[in-house]
Amino acid sequence: MTTPLAGTNTVNVSDANNIAISTDTTLAFVTVNYLPSGTACAALPTTCSTLSILNLPATPVAASPTIATTLNTFGLRAGGVTVDPRGNNVYTATRSQDATTVYITVTAATAAGTFVTYIPSGAGTTTAGTNVCSNGGVPEGLVVSPDGNRLFIACLDITHSPQTTNTVDVWNVSGTGAPTLATSVALPIAEDATTNPAATTAENGCETPVDIKARLTNDGTTSTYGTRLFVSCQDSDTVVPIDYNTTTDVNNVNAVISMDSTSIANAAAPPYVNACGNGGSCPQLLDLMVNPALHFTSGGYAPAGAVALANATSGTPYATFVVAQGGTVVDSTGAIKRSWSNPDGLLGAGNCAGLAITAATGEISGTPTAASGSTCGPFVIRTTDASVLAATPQGQFVERSFTIAIH
Repeated sequence: MTTPLAGTNTVNVSDANNIAISTDTTLAFVTVNYLPSGTACAALPTTCSTLSILNLPATPVAASPTIATTLNTFGLRAGGVTVDPRGNNVYTATRSQDATTVYITVTAATAAGTFVTYIPSGAGTTTAGTNVCSNGGVPEGLVVSPDGNRLFIACLDITHSPQTTNTVDVWNVSGTGAPTLATSVALPIAEDATTNPAATTAENGCETPVDIKARLTNDGTTSTYGTRLFVSCQDSDTVVPIDYNTTTDVNNVNAVISMDSTSIANAAAPPYVNACGNGGSCPQLLDLMVNPALHFTSGGYAPAGAVALANATSGTPYATFVVAQGGTVVDSTGAIKRSWSNPDGLLGAGNCAGLAITAATGEISGTPTAASGSTCGPFVIRTTDASVLAATPQGQFVERSFTIAIH
C-alpha cells in the first residue's frame, strides 16, 4: 500500500501500532501513533486520525487492501485494538501524548466506523483527566471475552519503577447501557535486584504487560471459570495465565510462565511450546490457536441444561445476543454465510411472544408480552456456518437451548 494509513494530517506518522480483523474477515482495523509537529495533535481535542479501516480483498494474492475510512479517536496515540466476537464493535485504546487522558473509543465494526461510546463514559474530545485504567496507567492490550460479556484491558503501571501496580481491568460490556468497571485483577510483581536483592531473575512476575488474549476453556481445572486469559509481559519474559468467570467475575491468577525455559508445562492443553528461549525481552503480541470448530460461547463450554439469557421485562423492549465462534464464516466467494435460527419455532409464541431472532446477527429482540413471572423457553437456537459439504449442503451447525425469565 502506498496510501498513507491515516490520511493527511499536520503531523508525522510514528507507526502503525496494532491491528484487528473483523469477524467476517472483510475489514482490518489499524491503530496509528503520531509524533507531534506542534500543531493539530498537541492537545485534546485533536484533529488527527488514529484508526484506519481497510477493506480486505476476498483473494489477497489477486488484490491489495484499500482504505475504507480513517477515524479520529480523539487522542494522539492509539494502541491496542480488538473486535468483539459478535462482530458489532471495535474497541480502541486511546490516550493523549502526556498520558493524562486515557480511554477506550468504541466504534461500529463497519467500513464507516460509526462512533458508539467511550469507556469510561465521561471521556471524550474535551474531557481531560479521565482514565480507563484503575492504576492510573495506560492500556497496552485489550480483548473481549468469547461470550462478549467482558472487555479485558492490560494496564501498564507508568508511575513506579520497577512496576508494582500492573493490572488487568475488566469492564462489563454485556448490556445496552454504559459499560461499567467490573473488577481489577492485580498482576504479580516481577522481583529483580531492585525489589529483591537476592533475586537473580525477574521471571517470576509481570513487568510491562503488552498484550492479552482470551479463549474458552474446557479442561477440568478451569471449567468453573469458563475463560482463560493470557497476558504477555515483555520486560520480565513471562506470560501470566488467568482463569475468569464472565458472569460472577470470580478469577484466579495462575503460576507465571517463564519464556526462557524449553517448554511451558503449566498451561492448559494443548501445550504452548516456548518460542523465545533467548534470554531477551521476547513476549509481545500473543496468538493462541487457529480458528476452532463452530461452537457456542454463550453459556460456556458444556452447560448442564438450558442456558439462561439476560432477564426481560414484560412490555419493555428487549435485546440480547447469542454468541458463537469458530467454523467457516466466509465462503469461497467472500459472502458472509453464518446465520442464526430458531428451529423449534418457540420464539414468538406462548411465553416467548413478541421475541424473535435476527438471522444475520444472533440478536434476540422484541417486546415480550408474557406476564411477569413467566419463563420464555427452553427454546433452541441454531447457528450455521459457511461450510458446504455433500452430507450437509446447508453448512455445518450447532444447537443449544436457552431460557429468558420475564419480570
